[in-house]
Amino acid sequence: GGPTTFSVSFYVNGALTNTVGPTAATWDINTNTLRIGASEQFASAVFNGLIDDVKFWTSIRSANQLRDNRFVSLGDARNSNVGSAITSSSHYANLVSSWTFGNTGTANDDISGFNGSYVGGATAINVKGGRPIPYNFALQCNFGTNDYVQAPDNAVYNQSGAGTMDAWVYPTG
Repeated sequence: GGPTTFSVSFYVNGALTNTVGPTAATWDINTNTLRIGASEQFASAVFNGLIDDVKFWTSIRSANQLRDNRFVSLGDARNSNVGSAITSSSHYANLVSSWTFGNTGTANDDISGFNGSYVGGATAINVKGGRPIPYNFALQCNFGTNDYVQAPDNAVYNQSGAGTMDAWVYPTG
């Protein structure tokens, strides 16, 4: 179960650019894995570009919070949230996962340990030229229907209320 309607707001560089909804909704609680860079339901919805610093929150983030956290990688190291070292801060309360893509074998979620696997042609690449920050790696998806990161199913992703997903996204095609 969950709400019967939903709205989705889009922010670019911390500024609201569009809101869609309210739209009628039927929430489907299931055991599907979470995908970053592709849609399981809409196979033709593919992404070509770079994605980094994907964060999943169980609360709504304000425009100021989104803007203030641009280019901030959370959990960029193994065990960085041991003892809730990051999420005990009121600023990061309700942060469930934060995926970084600096490892070619695993897309690390060093907040909750829900690490993802690279699928198809998706890969971690060293991004040059300050995108999004000078020393960063990012997920590269090459417009294939099977290019994505797959995070394991977990009940924490079965939202039945408001939440936020934010990421650095750089489309190249």
